[in-house]
Parts: sequence; C-alpha cells; structure tokens
Amino acid sequence: MGKVSLIFSQTDCCGCHTCEVACKQEHGLPVGPRLIKVLERAPLFMQYYCHHCEDAPCALACPEEAIKKDPDTGVVFHDPDKCTGCNSVEGKSGREKQQTSPCKFNCPAGNDIQGFIGLTAGGKYAEAFQLLKETSPFPSICGRVCTFPCESECNRKQIDDPVSIRAIERFLADRNRGNGDAYIPKLKPARDGKIAVVGSGPAGLAAAYFLSKNGYKTTVFEKLPVAGGMMAVGIPLYRLPRETLAADIGVIEKMGVQIKTGVTFGQDVTFDSLRKEGYKAFFLATGMHKNAPLDIPNTDFKGVLNGIEFLRDIALGNPLSLGKKVLIVGGGNVAMDVAMTAIRKGAEDVAIVYRRSEAEMPAWKREVNEAIEEGIKIVTGLAPTQFIGRDGRLTGVEFKRSRSVRSEEGIVELQFDETDLTRMEADTVIIAAGQAADVSLAESQQIPINEAGRFVADPVSLETPLEGIFAGGDAFYGPRTVVEAIGSGKKAAVSIDRYLRGLDLLTGREARDTGLTPITEAVKDKYDPAPRTESTWLPVEERMGSDEVQLGFSEQEALQEAKRCITCGASCVQACPYGVMQFNHEVLKAVKCDLCLEKRERGEAPACTWACPAHCIYWGDASEFPGGINEGLQRIVP
Repeated sequence: MGKVSLIFSQTDCCGCHTCEVACKQEHGLPVGPRLIKVLERAPLFMQYYCHHCEDAPCALACPEEAIKKDPDTGVVFHDPDKCTGCNSVEGKSGREKQQTSPCKFNCPAGNDIQGFIGLTAGGKYAEAFQLLKETSPFPSICGRVCTFPCESECNRKQIDDPVSIRAIERFLADRNRGNGDAYIPKLKPARDGKIAVVGSGPAGLAAAYFLSKNGYKTTVFEKLPVAGGMMAVGIPLYRLPRETLAADIGVIEKMGVQIKTGVTFGQDVTFDSLRKEGYKAFFLATGMHKNAPLDIPNTDFKGVLNGIEFLRDIALGNPLSLGKKVLIVGGGNVAMDVAMTAIRKGAEDVAIVYRRSEAEMPAWKREVNEAIEEGIKIVTGLAPTQFIGRDGRLTGVEFKRSRSVRSEEGIVELQFDETDLTRMEADTVIIAAGQAADVSLAESQQIPINEAGRFVADPVSLETPLEGIFAGGDAFYGPRTVVEAIGSGKKAAVSIDRYLRGLDLLTGREARDTGLTPITEAVKDKYDPAPRTESTWLPVEERMGSDEVQLGFSEQEALQEAKRCITCGASCVQACPYGVMQFNHEVLKAVKCDLCLEKRERGEAPACTWACPAHCIYWGDASEFPGGINEGLQRIVP
C-alpha cells in the first residue's frame, strides 16, 4: 500500500468538532475535544489529526518502543501490546495522563523532560539527546546555566526531593559531545524564502535553528565580533566554558545557518538592502546589552564601570585594571557574576552592596552562597548616593541607609534615611543594577518601541506592526533567562514559517499560560523514597584555576537520578509537537490516528472526511488532489 495524505484546509474549518466526534464514535475513543484560548481572543478548536511526522517525536520518546513509523506508508503506528501507559495504575491514574507533567509545563522551551529522562533511565542516551534536540538547540548550555523552572514543581518532591533534571540534561549533552560525533538534526527539504535574524543570542540562534530544520535558508547578523550574544559575553567562563558554547553554535552552522559577526544592523545592512538580496522575513533578537542608568552624581569618574560592559570586556579579552578594592552595586545574578569575575581578575577585597536585605536579593541563593564561599562580602541595606573621587578618579562611594517597608495596601516600598550615611573606599566600582535594551536601530529602521524601550510585537505571534518583521527575546520581554529566550526563538520560527506559507499566524496557537494543564496528583505510592543526586562544585581552593566550577554527573549518577522520575504523564502525549496524541483512560494506554488505513484497503474513506460539513478535510493521493496543494492547506502526511 502506497502513501496516503490527509489534507486539511485551515481557512475552511468552522471549528464544529464534527470530525472529532465521528472519529471517536468510529474508534470508541473517550478523550474529549480540546479547546484553547489565545489571550483575550475567542476559544479556538485544535484539530486532533496526527501529522505522522517524518522523525516522529512520539516514537522517539516512547521508552517501550511501542510507536513506530511504517517505511512504506509513512504512517506512525502505535502498538497497544507494547504500550505500558507510562506506568498507569488501574483505579489510580489514567485520565491525568492526557495532561502535562509539571516539568514540561514549566519549561519555556517545551522540552519533553519526562521523555528524555525515561530514555536515560533505560540507558538510551543517544535517543534521549535526540529528543532534547527536538525542542532545544542548547542542551549543553541549559544543562549548565538554566534556572531549571522544571524542577520547581516536580511531583517527586511530594515524596522527597525534585529530580535533578538540569544535571541529567548536561550529562546527555556532554556525553554526545564527548563521543566526537555530534548529533546533527535532519533538515526538511529546502523551502523558498530567505530569512534574516538580527542578534546571535539564544533567541536569535534558536529561531535560526528551528527555521533551518524546517528547510529555510537563514542568516544571522551579529554586531559583536563573536557569536552567542549574552551567552558569549555575559555568562562568565567559570559557568559556561567557551568551547561548550562554540560546540552548540557549531552544530547550528553545520545545519546551514550562516552567522555574520561584526555587522551592525541599521548601518552595515538594513531592511531595504536585505530585501533587495531576497530576504522575505526578519527576526529582531538584539538582547539587552546596556546597563540601566544609575541616577547619582559622578558616574563618569574613572574607575566607575558598568557590569554588562565589564563582563563583555573580560569575555573579549579587552585590558582592564581593577585595583585591589572593588565594590559592586546590585543584588542580582549579574552582580554575583561580576564579583566572582573580579576575584578571578586579581581583586583582593570585593564586596557586593545591595539596597535591600539579603533575603530580597533577586540572585539565586546558590550563587549568593558561592560568592560568599569565595570570600566576597555581602553588604545590605545601603543605597548609593554619590561617587566620591579626586581629579576625576574614583576613591569611594557614599551610601544612605535603606530598607523595605510594607504599606497598609500591602505594597513593598523602599524607604531611605538621608541622615544615616556611610562611606566606603574603592579602587573600582562596578554598577550591576539592571539591564536595558539597545534599540538604536529602531529609529533608523522605523521600528516601533514601547515606553520601556523595547520592541512592540504581538505576544503570541511576535510580529511587529511592520509586516514580515518579528521581534523576541530580551529586547521584547525584558531581561529573562536563556531557556525563555529559546522559547521565544522557537515561537518566532513558527510564526515566520506560517507567514512565508501564507497561513494565519494565530490559529491554534497557545499562549504560555493557556491550553496546557499540569498534573498535580501523580501516582506516588509505588515509589520508595530515594535521595536526590546533587551536582557538586570544585573545592574553593581549586576554583580560581579552573574554567568550570560545577561538575557534571557520571553515568551511574545520571542513571540513578533518572530512575527517580515518577512518570507523571505519558511520554508520547507530551512529545507530540501538535498536541494530538491521546491517552485512553479506560484501557490505560495511548491511542493515535493511523489514517484509517484498514479503510483504505477496503476502498473506504475515514469517518472524519465524510462527516465534515464544511468539506475542509480531503483524503487520498496528494498528487491527485484537484488543483494541487496550495499555501492555504495543511498536508498532514508528507
């Protein structure tokens, strides 16, 4: 039997659910239809047609190999005899398996975390890494610097402690890189339409990665002399070795993405010049490479540095003289990175001064502890009033006492005591009290920006008011994390693909906080308590001479930790990029569309096609479809 196609007209669908009801009646499926709501827009119907992907993530994610793709028909089949229902327990679980594990729900990149952990627990490391690369171009990087929101709501903590997800991700990435044969994702056939990405940070490179996977020729333009954005010039070496970053970026280049460094958009190239070269769509992901200004006297003194610029200069090898005594103003992760970098650059006496309490510091607790371990002082309750100097050279800083006070309305406000002043001597002060976007290209290119100085774009599609121009990452959201930037780049890639194919940018799209439901009550009584395996750090005395202070898991540690996962959801349901995989809570097994191939053998059409009152579903040989496949149609099977 040859290949068949199910062809769906997005523009003709009225969202009546008749096709889904017909399918459920035909096959006895109990799962109800899924409605999603996109921000303030009306609810939309999400079609449940399996797309029978060429590299089906559901098949890759299944630890039991119960899902396989037929090489002759291209249909992805599910074998109920091999399916275990991802450890469903009769009478205790089943219906929640259609929902999402909290780890995936909280991952901005949408990683199928349960899937890659289940594969790791079975020793299938290559498959686990490949599944990771379906949703993220940077497992090596996220395995080191991700804020791991996936772990915050891990249901394992209802037994003892969350699974060490980030450490397992790093193990898989390091193992793949250590094999000397880095995994390169397969690319779809080449599509028409060149795409320009402005900025080579995590959002820009993620967009380029997914667009390249989808067959588009993509070029990234970077103002700095190196690729990577803040990953290259904002994250210190001791957290992210440059060879690790270069390896992940190198894979993107091997996929055909061209990265041009030292190119200033708006000067060296413009929208007009690139359109003349055949570029059809643009993604602006210029990041936040400026310090937020500190409005106090004498910021122009020699010896007053900006944290973002300081880290960038260190990363680029630019000469800097700090002196022995260094003060850092700020309390976030940038302040911690600046302080520990200063220690590594020869400063002998380093202190972080923050205007609120240590408990209110926005920096991760682990980073604060790490700084203290390395001999950095934490001074709280002081806000700078002026820099003090002589002949234009800094000699110290004056601070006033400050504290947080909760008002009667419950609002926490900062109060200052102008009479309680403190002076501290310093050879250098580094300001790390916030970030701002560099939108200098906005005026020359007539790109709208908002009052916060960031690009204006639709929150779901990321399209700016200028047609074909999209914006994302920190320059749109404000300062966020690497993994959130990856999610933004992925979202932009979907929109650009739809734009170039003439499809609606919003239909079926889910906002981050809608559509998915996290599982909160997973089966726990079949699991015994087991201690969490923690990542370890080098001893303090060894850190200054090492490129990386945090150590990765051994194979034994990764296996041991992966087996602590309590498989909240169903791996295949969570792996499906289209949200169409279903779980039958009556038989505790997954179910999926197999294109009714048994009907094809009898010369019959699937129930969904003849039941559709809008006549928007077509069935058969795509080459025989009247008028061919145009851009308004979605072909379910390639």
